[in-house]
This record gives sequence, structure tokens and C-alpha cells, in this order.
Amino acid sequence: MKYILSIILAVATFLSAQEPELPGWGLYVGAGMGSATFEDDMGADIGFEPALPFIGVNKGVMLGLPLVVNVGFGKRSYNMEMDLLGETVTSSASLDYLDIAAFMPYPLGPGFAQLGALYGTPLGGKATMELGGSEESDDIEADDMDPDFGLVLAYAYPINEQISVNAGYYLGLAEQSDGGPKFNGLFVLLGYTF
Repeated sequence: MKYILSIILAVATFLSAQEPELPGWGLYVGAGMGSATFEDDMGADIGFEPALPFIGVNKGVMLGLPLVVNVGFGKRSYNMEMDLLGETVTSSASLDYLDIAAFMPYPLGPGFAQLGALYGTPLGGKATMELGGSEESDDIEADDMDPDFGLVLAYAYPINEQISVNAGYYLGLAEQSDGGPKFNGLFVLLGYTF
């Protein structure tokens, strides 16, 4: 037990003694592939839908722990296909959010592994449904949407001192309306730090 405690204290001391080099102000732009899970999917095939653009600003801050904070325009999207009385119904949704995220960077190899949380305020969106060759589109108002929050796991790989590529996975924890989707997806961002 003493050895385990000694190892834990040594690692904690080593990590806390490091002077983290936090990024300054930066911009990011990117895209993703969004999907969703439903409590009851009624036999529908739920798939990925392009989610773009992601665009925003970020800043490294020290709040007891090193954090990278992002504020920007984000997307949630998914598509689904199901049989309804012998007809195939396909639908897709693309929803816009104002995202605020905070990530804790951890040096790993040439870049940084990042674990954090994301909160999205709804801005609106669009839903499309196709049945029997006819397609219908509806705008979704922000008031009809719920806020979204979840966890993000990502890796930032530096191209040079100012440019990096960030790839990751988002796991939504908020159920949209009663029995609605929980969003998830993959994303790739290109970042530039000043």
C-alpha cells in the first residue's frame, strides 16, 4: 500500500510541477459526421449525416487546471431510414448550436489528448423527410429545441507552432425532448493560434 501511495504522490507531484504552455487566442474551422441514439428507435436505421461548418475561437486559460476554452458555431445532425406501411421513409436533421466547451489538455506524443465538456445553446435548424419520391423540408425554431451537453474526447496534432489538426468524438448526454435523440459524432478541426 505504501508503494502505491508513493507512486501516486510522485505522479501527482510530477504533473503539478510542470509549467503547462497554454495556447493563446486562436481560431478553428472544421466539419464532422453527426449521428444520434434514441431510447426507442422503432426499428429505424440511424446513420451519420455531414455536420458543417464548425467555426469559432479558443483560448488557453489557467483556472487551477490548464484548460482550453472554445466558443463557436456548431452542428448536430443525423439521418434515419425506416419502413412505414411498406414505404421507405428517410429523414435527416441538421441543427445549429452556439457551443461553449472546456477541455483539459494532456501532453501525449507530439500533441495533446483532450478531455472536456461541451454545452450547446440551440439556434435553429432544418429537418427533411422523403416519402414515396416527395420531399418535405421544415425549419426548426430555436424555441422548439433543447440545449445540448456532453463529453468530448479529442487529440490535437501540431502541424507547426501555429497550426494544428484536432480530431475527436462527441458523446451527447442530453435527451432532446421526451424520447428524442442524444447526439454523438466525429469531428475534425483545423486550428490557428496567434
